[in-house]
Order: sequence, then C-alpha cells, then structure tokens
Amino acid sequence: MIADMIRPHLPVNDLPPWHDQWPDAPHQVNEQVAWGLGWGLQSEGFWHWGDNGRFHAFALGFPAQKSGIVLRQWESSTACFRVHSRAWNGR
Repeated sequence: MIADMIRPHLPVNDLPPWHDQWPDAPHQVNEQVAWGLGWGLQSEGFWHWGDNGRFHAFALGFPAQKSGIVLRQWESSTACFRVHSRAWNGR
C-alpha cells in the first residue's frame, strides 16, 4: 500500500493552472516530477505539505536511504522551517 502511495500516478506539466485553456492547451510533461497518492514525487524522494490556517506541516522522505523529516508548526512564522531546513541540509 505504501509503495502505491509513492509511485507516479499523475504526471506534472509545465502549464500554469490559470492558463485560459488549461488543461487542454499544448504542454510538456516534466519527467522529473509526478504526483503519487497525495504525495509529490521527485527523483528519489517524496514530499507533502499542509496548511490549515495557524497549523502548517511539511514531510520529506527518501525511501532508498530510509530517511526523512516531518516539520510541524503552530504559528504563522516560517522561522521554524528555516532552522530545520538548515539543520537538515547542512546550510
């Protein structure tokens, strides 16, 4: 079941959703990015985010490395995400 969630189900294209003829206008599919079942997929990783007003969350995972991170925030400030991002990627 988890494997189905993080396998590509819908391709992502380069056409903005506000385009007059979306989704029927000519477009190119981005081979590097896709949508799984509720998860964004790119290269070897997957991600998901949520925003419920005061509450924000972001999850990022890499199955091959068996690693990931989940960030939750209960304020409107994004400082928490910046601090954890620096700790995660070493910058």
